[in-house]
Amino acid sequence: VRMTLEDLRLNQLTLGFAYLRDGEVVATGVQGVACLTRRPGGDPGHPPEPAPLPASLVEALRPYRTGAAHG
Repeated sequence: VRMTLEDLRLNQLTLGFAYLRDGEVVATGVQGVACLTRRPGGDPGHPPEPAPLPASLVEALRPYRTGAAHG
């Protein structure tokens, strides 16, 4: 499996995947990930709010960036 960082935003990222068999791509896919938070003591009935991606995660994904990814 090959993974690439396709897009990087303040609170979300998109990962691309290529599945290989004998060196040939047999399937591809993408997965979006968003970082959200709830206010401490907040009403659980309110939706979560966007939160910045952890800097350590952004740094760990840098080697997987494609030309389209920024951040």
